[in-house]
Amino acid sequence: MKKALRNTSLFLRYAFHWIRLTNEIRYYKAPPILLCMANPGSIGGTELQIQIIAEALKSRLGDCVVLLSGKLEGDKSNLFVERLKSLKIPCLRLESLGLVPYDQWPFLKKRTARLLGKAIGNSKICHFFNPSSTVLTPVMKSIGLAVYYMETGMPTAEGWWKTLHTTIGQFDYVTSVSLAGLHRLESLYGYQGPSCVTPSMFRLPPGHFLCRKPMKGVFDIVYFGRMTRGKGVDLLIRAFHHLIKEFPSAKLSLIGSGERVPLLRDLVQELQLSDHVQFTDWLQNEALFSRLIASDLFCLPSFSEGLPSSILEAMSIGLPVVATDVGGVSEIIEHDVSGILIPPRDEEALTKVLLELADAPLRRLQLREEALLRWKKVGTQEVIINQLMTAYQI
Repeated sequence: MKKALRNTSLFLRYAFHWIRLTNEIRYYKAPPILLCMANPGSIGGTELQIQIIAEALKSRLGDCVVLLSGKLEGDKSNLFVERLKSLKIPCLRLESLGLVPYDQWPFLKKRTARLLGKAIGNSKICHFFNPSSTVLTPVMKSIGLAVYYMETGMPTAEGWWKTLHTTIGQFDYVTSVSLAGLHRLESLYGYQGPSCVTPSMFRLPPGHFLCRKPMKGVFDIVYFGRMTRGKGVDLLIRAFHHLIKEFPSAKLSLIGSGERVPLLRDLVQELQLSDHVQFTDWLQNEALFSRLIASDLFCLPSFSEGLPSSILEAMSIGLPVVATDVGGVSEIIEHDVSGILIPPRDEEALTKVLLELADAPLRRLQLREEALLRWKKVGTQEVIINQLMTAYQI
């Protein structure tokens, strides 16, 4: 009885969903490129990539559709969806994609494919932006679209690891934020198809400006990003504790949110650093860059990364970078030239670098100039968008 009720409930849910989709797709023209993501958050690097690419496609091709599925963070108040609406970028919502019943019920795939075929059957490419969204690969292939996949180089949850193993053989092209990400796909999943590297993009505020020039006796360190276990922020706090003994006027700003914020606050209090460490919630664009230009060093002590856009953001304003040598970080930072690389989980190495740079404004000035040159060569939005358009054969 319970199973019958569950099945009836599921069928009714998707019946209403299909009716809504049928009404929506009447207003869509098939765009050349479809950008697809499952379970989007309100704020995040992947969401920003989709927004920037969608804007570029709309500007160059006149149209673009973003396909979202699964659960939305914040549901109706999802900031990502609101941004797309404000930019007049069409957005289709598929509730079935990414849910377990979708894979178990073949008729869901057939019905979804039929509806999508009416809306986007004349499109050319579907670009997936996270592993969970690739469960729709067979549907897109049945419609006749080429399937592209964006590899971030970050660890994948076990469930989606299985999904990638199932779908990766159907990918026509892979874009990756780093060469390390491509190598990961080759070694773990056996991908051998065409690919290219397109680093993460970000939005520069109007009137591009540079951070302040290094000054002796002034050393303010900043970290911005998610406050999660893999980011190594606790390591940075402990290294800063050693630094403050030699340079008591130093400051540390931690910008972002995440489940480890309470633990990090406790660590700051335990080490008696409350007068030197400031916590700030997420800052958006202009507010973030305003804080960065008043800093002297950006530190990213992550244990695992793809190629974080935060590093490129810091380099774009000439802010010296200290980061762990993980993922594709070494592809954008040349050690001791455009930044400093250290081994992951090495508190002693991080402390040593911070102590050296605190008393060396001339060294920081050299890092600043090289970082700017490197960013202009490989990290500007125009360069990356052109690479992507080449991959799309546009």
